[in-house]
Amino acid sequence: MRGAHRQRTLLAEDWYDVGLAGLLTATTLVGWAATYRGAGLWFFGLGAVLVGLAVAVTVVSLGGGAEHVTLALVLVYVVAAGPVGGGVDALWGLDALGAGTTGTLDGWRALVGTHPPLDAAGATLLPPAGLCLLAAGLSAALAMRSDVPGRPLLPQLVQLLVVLAAARAETVAVVAHGIGFVVLALVWLRVRTRQSESAESGSAGRGTTPGLAAAPKPGALPPTRSRGRGPLFPAGAGRAAVGPAMVAGAVVVALLLAGGTPLTERRVLRGSLPAYDPAPVRTPLDDFRDYTRRRPASEGNVFDARLLRVRGVEPGTRVRIAVLEAYDGERWSAAEQTDPARIDDRYLRLASTVDNPAAGTPAEAVVTALGGWSVPWVPTAGAVQGFTFLGAEREALTEQLRFDPAAGSGLVTTPELAPGTDYAARVRLPEVELPAPDDEPFPDLAPGLAEAGAFLDPAVEAWSAGAASPMEAVLQVARRLKRTGYYTDGAARGEEDYAAGHSQLRLGREFVLAATTAGNDEQYAAAMALMANRLGVPARVVVGAVLPGRGIVRGRDVEAWVELRVADGSWRTLPTAAFMGRRPPPSEEEERPAGSPPPQRIFPEQTPDDTSPPRQQPERPEPEPEDSADSELADSAEEGSGVLGTVLRWLLVVVLLVALVGLVPALKWWRRRRRRLAARPSDRVSGGWEELVDAARDLGTAVPGGLTRPAQAQWLEPGAGAAVGTMAERADVLVFAPDPPDDAEAERFWSLVEAERTRLTAARSPLRRLRALLNPASLLPRRDR
Repeated sequence: MRGAHRQRTLLAEDWYDVGLAGLLTATTLVGWAATYRGAGLWFFGLGAVLVGLAVAVTVVSLGGGAEHVTLALVLVYVVAAGPVGGGVDALWGLDALGAGTTGTLDGWRALVGTHPPLDAAGATLLPPAGLCLLAAGLSAALAMRSDVPGRPLLPQLVQLLVVLAAARAETVAVVAHGIGFVVLALVWLRVRTRQSESAESGSAGRGTTPGLAAAPKPGALPPTRSRGRGPLFPAGAGRAAVGPAMVAGAVVVALLLAGGTPLTERRVLRGSLPAYDPAPVRTPLDDFRDYTRRRPASEGNVFDARLLRVRGVEPGTRVRIAVLEAYDGERWSAAEQTDPARIDDRYLRLASTVDNPAAGTPAEAVVTALGGWSVPWVPTAGAVQGFTFLGAEREALTEQLRFDPAAGSGLVTTPELAPGTDYAARVRLPEVELPAPDDEPFPDLAPGLAEAGAFLDPAVEAWSAGAASPMEAVLQVARRLKRTGYYTDGAARGEEDYAAGHSQLRLGREFVLAATTAGNDEQYAAAMALMANRLGVPARVVVGAVLPGRGIVRGRDVEAWVELRVADGSWRTLPTAAFMGRRPPPSEEEERPAGSPPPQRIFPEQTPDDTSPPRQQPERPEPEPEDSADSELADSAEEGSGVLGTVLRWLLVVVLLVALVGLVPALKWWRRRRRRLAARPSDRVSGGWEELVDAARDLGTAVPGGLTRPAQAQWLEPGAGAAVGTMAERADVLVFAPDPPDDAEAERFWSLVEAERTRLTAARSPLRRLRALLNPASLLPRRDR
């Protein structure tokens, strides 16, 4: 029988089993195709299949059983895992053992903790390669050593379940893969069953005497299979039901893993294990006043500091620092699993490629964290489709990065992203689209956000009255909030009572529902997003910056805006300017006892179509009729002062432009006067020659620095008169003669200089002479000075 542990020669049916075991293992390997990127999966996976089969054939040929094959396979894996996981340096000894153990743990941790597709290199390949090695070897060994037809399928079924649980979630591929596996398994099962039936028939047809059996040939299999253990599946009608039962079982398992019908996703180990929780991490919205002007500057304030350098994208691109999608009554925070339409909305590790389909212009944003950056958030732009840290700390930072492709937000697990860190992100930059009133909102809201804004219902109901659609209601509320609100950072004198924060108390009684709605981006964006969700439009808060022209983001550039989700699943930007008021709060607010709540707004207020300025304190009595004239005079005076201020500003701009245009000619006139009125006549002569050379430079003649006057004269000769060489020699005589020149000689030399300057400029067009007058070339340093 096959189970005998002795050295023997393999027969044709054994090679059928070996080939089908390898083919079934390779079929299971296809299940990893969407999880890995690169040819390394196929090289190492198929290589592991061949090695597993070779080990099984060798051990069984030497008389070993399945337990010996298992031990040999584990030994091969331990030896090979070191170089695969730790490189060629981990080839021998304890280094190989340690690298293999560490690589195995890192490989499985990366597999379930990284957004696919993973890079098919290094330790990340150990899970599929190890499974292929063990499954192929054990299946082949069981097939060669066992007479039970279905027993070799057990390692393959275990491998299939692991692939379904750990590979990337693609439902259609899962069902197709499962059915293909079952079909091939049935073919193998049928082959083994026919072999068993043929052996039984052959034994019965030889007519042996009862009780006697022919002695087997040395190294050959006995003619019949062992009947003592019996087949794993019954014969006859029961065996005919095996195929449909396996297909039905595969479909049921696939449906359970897929998560229901219609099949849009399936449950995988990556989505079941806990991911990095970003909720406790402080966000730029929590510390928004660090980015606002504080006088005197407080510790941690970065209003004037350089935070980021962004290259590769156009100015005006929105750079997103943090995307906040959850509100707990105290603060907006980053969160995972808030997008019902996606299964990758979790903060996991990133490979070099991110599967994040999006429309837009492709670009590569290269970001550098500058000295003012002291937070763990990793700014990006658009939809990230590839990410790579640059520099010596690349591997450590890649290990620390956690990124949510659905939100487009990432952070490192260390306290901060160190200044000087560089990284490149391949992105798709969508066209900036503002929400339109007729846009249909996305049907599913993030869990809990609609209920979280219930405390703002008085304002939501009053300000959205009359809107024809949810999106129109949101835009209407935004306009009303902007018209009602004032801007303050709480830093100006008299505005200290306007506190930071975005708790229910700060956003409700002290902001939207207060008689004076005053705050900065933090309060406006936090409240606006809550009210949008309350109206049935999914909304989230984004903290970032609109990239300035030179690509340097400073603290003053940081702002908070709101993104609204429309029916097609895309997010539309509701800019800060659409809902935030910019007027300073009124200074004549009534005094109230310390600790007492601010006066509350009375709702409903004005109708949405009323564009008149809101009345901030409705409880205040109306002014008497005789005060109306004074009020009109004050309004007229205020309007007149506004017109006068505009005129003065334009006048100042004109004066500055004239001053800038006349600066260069003024500096040249002052330089010429200083040279001509120098204290020593010899200095006047030297200055005269320099004046002639500078005039030529302004006209476009390139006179090299560091030359003698006669050498400079040769450069001037093509555009100057023939006397310029004589002037150079005369200047040398006057400057280096034993007797210094007198005032008259210096003045005569300056007369020659003026004549030559006139000759130089006369040959040029009026436009060229004007350009020479404004050209600052001669004011720049020269080597010969």
